[in-house]
Amino acid sequence: MRDVLEAMIMAHEIQGVLALENSFNRVGLDHVVLVKVASTAVVAKLMGADREQLLSALSHAFVDGQSLRTYRHAPNAGSRKSWAAGDATSRAVRLADIAMRGEMGIPGVLSAPQWGFYDVLFSKTNKDQALKPKRNGASRSARRTAATSWRTCCSRSAFLRSSTLRPPPRLR
Repeated sequence: MRDVLEAMIMAHEIQGVLALENSFNRVGLDHVVLVKVASTAVVAKLMGADREQLLSALSHAFVDGQSLRTYRHAPNAGSRKSWAAGDATSRAVRLADIAMRGEMGIPGVLSAPQWGFYDVLFSKTNKDQALKPKRNGASRSARRTAATSWRTCCSRSAFLRSSTLRPPPRLR
């Protein structure tokens, strides 16, 4: 039980330090990223990770993709708020496990120019970001993309039917 309590305290301390040094909310990230990173570190330690394994696990926690704050605010607020931390913790266990099994780490995950965590997510705040022109700003909707894919698929299959899969000529 002592190990569990110490792990909880370590995770809380890691989350606190990361929160003080970074403003995740300002760039639109949910604070559950703190849960994932801290839990990854603590779980890797509990699993007996050496320094390389711990760094590998942590690099994957940062590169893994982070939750947006969207689900914390109306009109998008929903039940995800109640299970996001559990989801982040289960992902942390998986990341620690793959690091313990020898998965290589990503040394420049935080600092790589252009593609690192800080350049991608912290180089500007939401308010600093210039808005793209409307025609370039929105991603294609899933419905429109699906419809385009369906039309492409159908036109290709129509092409195949008309060119290569012609029925044999009828005998008179």
